[in-house]
Amino acid sequence: MSSKYFQVFISAEDRKQADRILDSLLEKKLVAGGMLLSGPSKFWWKGKITNMSYSNISTFTRVNTTKLL
Repeated sequence: MSSKYFQVFISAEDRKQADRILDSLLEKKLVAGGMLLSGPSKFWWKGKITNMSYSNISTFTRVNTTKLL
């Protein structure tokens, strides 16, 4: 039986928060691993374009995460 894998992107306010999120997901074995990406970002917020440094986590998981590892 083949497994279905998914790439999941998660946003975080900063690198510290991204680290905590990824650590938690790894400890619970919900993801196989992840890559942290940080950099400048622009987005609409409350009717204005906002500039902010933002972090993203790129992770991989599969449909049945109870036996990921």
